[in-house]
Amino acid sequence: MKLNKKKFIKRMIEMTLTIALIITAFALSGDLTTKAEQLPTYDLYIVRAGDTLWDIASSYRKEGQDVRQIVYNIKIQNELNSSSIQVGQKLVVPLNNY
Repeated sequence: MKLNKKKFIKRMIEMTLTIALIITAFALSGDLTTKAEQLPTYDLYIVRAGDTLWDIASSYRKEGQDVRQIVYNIKIQNELNSSSIQVGQKLVVPLNNY
């Protein structure tokens, strides 16, 4: 079946828009995943006898991370002015420490 010129152009535009839409959808889905992975996540830690901020930070440390940075992030997150913590105190620990 033969298409006239107008129908052919219309069909080509539809195909081009469809392909562009598919490419955009894939690009956006990857971007959304990346943004979701960057959202901060937290853990609630209840201080036990003998705990120190350094020990707590060390237990959350991943390879390549500086424990000092994790201690700093815990202090900032919990509005601590010093490294003094009390048994039973609840600490919010950021899990994606950079």
